[in-house]
Amino acid sequence: ASAQRWSAEQLAAYGPHMHAFVWTLSALKTGWVLAFGLVDADPLTGLCSVGNLNVTALRLYVILPQSVYLCVGVLFLSLGCVAATAATSNKNKPSDGKKRSKLTVRVGVFAVLYTVPTTFTLAVHFYEQFYRDSWEKSAVCSRRTMALAPRAGNRLMLNIDNELERYCSDVTGTGSTEPELYIFVLKGFMSLLAGISAGCFWIWSRQTWLAWSHVCRPCCCRKSSRK
Repeated sequence: ASAQRWSAEQLAAYGPHMHAFVWTLSALKTGWVLAFGLVDADPLTGLCSVGNLNVTALRLYVILPQSVYLCVGVLFLSLGCVAATAATSNKNKPSDGKKRSKLTVRVGVFAVLYTVPTTFTLAVHFYEQFYRDSWEKSAVCSRRTMALAPRAGNRLMLNIDNELERYCSDVTGTGSTEPELYIFVLKGFMSLLAGISAGCFWIWSRQTWLAWSHVCRPCCCRKSSRK
């Protein structure tokens, strides 16, 4: 917007359309996963999300949308940074150049603090969906010896033992595979870091503090006048 010399009124005209598109898309995805019961709990933290126990849901409703959003976001951020840098090099108005340079630095820092955690979280999702089957199979088969007690008089349990033996036949001798705990702890931290960076750089800005001060000042003045 700064490079194209768009005014605040021109940007405000596009605001309702952008908000309508984004919130409609989010509402449709939320309704879809709730209608099909795809929300489950994370075994590590207990937080409810999509794809914690269903690999197909993880691929379709977490990895695919996040990959698309990340690629589109990086594309627009790159185009915006290039345009803002080109506009900053224009020295006709030094004051405008300083403002644009400050905005470019701010956008660049936010881009790094958003892109790096999101990329790491997406990489952990890829790692999880690729190895989850082997983790589950290893967890079941490592306890197979406890389930294979003598059960000569119980045909149902014998059938279960045979199914377990067949299920774990390709795991025998390969050793147990377990997920790395620190990777998932870092994933939780990175997912929080993206929201913290957005709040620090855009929501809790100087304009936000000034707006809240104007809202709270009359209330404080009333209390002091009553005293």
